[in-house]
Amino acid sequence: MTFVEDEIASQPACWAAAVEQAASSLLPSDGERVAVVGCGTSWFVAQAYAALREAAGRGETDAFAASETPADRGYARIVAITRSGTTTEVLGLLDRVRGRVPTLAITADDGHGGAVTKTVALTV
Repeated sequence: MTFVEDEIASQPACWAAAVEQAASSLLPSDGERVAVVGCGTSWFVAQAYAALREAAGRGETDAFAASETPADRGYARIVAITRSGTTTEVLGLLDRVRGRVPTLAITADDGHGGAVTKTVALTV
């Protein structure tokens, strides 16, 4: 198989592991007003998460491309989704809100360089 075929074939196991890890208490609490951000594919994941969280009645949840996030809109938490943990726009946003808004980054790499207050590294 090619790299791309291997990557596609690995997705069911990756998502199963992500669901297990998502039970973590690091995720936003019910009722929290949350902004979820990402770039590229991670932005699409942010949009899906926001829609599902809000539809489930867990709290107001907005999704933004990281570079377009209104950082001063009174969110209880910002959840950043970034596969590498090094996306420039995501790190820039996290720097802008540091010390003012609690953040959570969901990455596939725990080598995020201390850019976030809490990180969930999906180890799949």
